[in-house]
Amino acid sequence: MIIEFYEIYSRFSTKKVDVKITLEMIIMWKKLTEVDGEINAKIIEGLLKTNNIECVLEIVSEPFPKAYFGSSTFFAIYVKENDFEIAKNLINPNPI
Repeated sequence: MIIEFYEIYSRFSTKKVDVKITLEMIIMWKKLTEVDGEINAKIIEGLLKTNNIECVLEIVSEPFPKAYFGSSTFFAIYVKENDFEIAKNLINPNPI
């Protein structure tokens, strides 16, 4: 769990990170969804930030491309674990 947090934080931080991490400082991030295209990712990011939910975007790289026609970049969107249910309901209010 600590490694997952560090990997996500280090990908998006340009600041030097103090390695002394206490348990109170550890924030667990949970993958909310994965979307194609930066525009879609930014729309969801804006919706979450409007509702005071912090999120992190990550470009997904896999061995095989997900797009069959043309090229598209996929983004994973992470939110804090304690905001996960609220965020899930915001982006998908009426699941089928």
